[in-house]
Amino acid sequence: MSSALFEQRKEALRKQVLLESFHSVDYDLLDSEVEKRAEKAFDELLRNDEGLDPSDHLMHTRRTAQESPVFKVLEKMPKGALLHTHGIATGPFESLVKRLQADDLVYIYVGPELDEDGAADVAARAPGSEAHYEETAIEGEIRYMTNREATNHMQTRGGWVPISDLDEVEVLAYLQVPPDTPRDKRWTVFQHCWNRVRELSDALPLWDGRDSYFWDILTQLLKTGVNYVEIKQLIPVGFVKPENNGERINREATIDEFMDTFIATVELFKKENPTFVGAKMVWSALKVFSPEVVRENVDTVLRLEEKYPGWIAGFDLVGHEDSLKPISTYVDALAYYKDRGGRLLLHAGETIDPNNEQLYDAIALGCERIGHAYALPKHPSLVRIVKERGITVECCPMSNQCLGYVDDLRNHPGLMMLNAGVKITISSDDAATFGYDDVTYDFALVAKAWGLTLAQLKHLARASFRCSTLDHDAVLKAQAQFDKDWSNFLKSEVVAEHLLK
Repeated sequence: MSSALFEQRKEALRKQVLLESFHSVDYDLLDSEVEKRAEKAFDELLRNDEGLDPSDHLMHTRRTAQESPVFKVLEKMPKGALLHTHGIATGPFESLVKRLQADDLVYIYVGPELDEDGAADVAARAPGSEAHYEETAIEGEIRYMTNREATNHMQTRGGWVPISDLDEVEVLAYLQVPPDTPRDKRWTVFQHCWNRVRELSDALPLWDGRDSYFWDILTQLLKTGVNYVEIKQLIPVGFVKPENNGERINREATIDEFMDTFIATVELFKKENPTFVGAKMVWSALKVFSPEVVRENVDTVLRLEEKYPGWIAGFDLVGHEDSLKPISTYVDALAYYKDRGGRLLLHAGETIDPNNEQLYDAIALGCERIGHAYALPKHPSLVRIVKERGITVECCPMSNQCLGYVDDLRNHPGLMMLNAGVKITISSDDAATFGYDDVTYDFALVAKAWGLTLAQLKHLARASFRCSTLDHDAVLKAQAQFDKDWSNFLKSEVVAEHLLK
């Protein structure tokens, strides 16, 4: 075989693999001369970029990563839809803490712990449990209180102080998983972080209007190239709403009140930012609940979908997959929801346990998207079924690294899924608890770890709209906006500096 024929066959194989690895019928290589020049330069930039380290925790390398040329380029790149992110942990927590410290009604618990491990049991802290509010508290837990409530708590138990008594760094330390946490402790510490902000997640002031933390989240997303988001949120017993100028804290505000607040804020943000496509809620239940409670949650979501058409993306089950109840516990409730037109967007396969079967559960139930699916490549037959059914994997590589499933992103199974033709999107999961708030880090580190081209990154971002729950017309509109944003990206100063010199 001549060398010329060898190179020709190799190039043909490479193109075939590239095309088959993508799920989109409208995928094409970068066609314009400008794009081709940019892609060639990006490949070289990526190979030579020493500021991105896929083998280390981002909290160790964040400042170095921010200064890397690849990060600076991708920071300006449109990224499409963010489809796997959890409530207020979408970030930025620095903004959250500043807002909380300016609020006289916010207190933090710094007193004695109520159990020997320094934290309450996860099930006991779950919203809806008998112990949710009064009987337990963990160090660093944050709540809204009136002065009278705070005084009563101080008299009976002590330990509650205004959050403004602590500095920002002290508060953030309670809300983020330290990067050097032992692997077998990471999920426990992660759950403690969420328990500390459980009530904040359900506090209406954080979601209400221009002067809210939710507005900060939307602003940050749009600034970094995300113009559509589907946010996972646990269904609580009641939402938190200060009333009478802070003289009373109502903890029984309805989920309808929350939806009204959420919708009003999104609509206002869209009005002021016309390139922003929108946001939806993915209502979720924690896998400590009984099947009866999850059925009640499903009924609530079905009612909300009827009352607020177009604003609910679907339903999810969340929590540590290896220690909490499996999906199969809730088959009746989930099948009931699915049979009535609901969309199942379930966490599954976030595990390294070879005996875990929750991917089978999710697929058998007709799940449209699977959160993480880290274990999917271990099941080649399931990979084939996922491809055939067009199921999307919400891939969260940095979350998987931070929680100890993989040490080096170059070994993350997402690349195997991508190369096998599985639909994937890149998401940040609970970014704020891992010390960051910008999905650019996910794209940049994945690009470095997996050796992705500019064309592949463009496709992943653009195709994310079709993986969302937007209807067909909305997808076309979103992709048209993406194409405009991509054109502007190619004309940007950072592309001119780094890719089109």
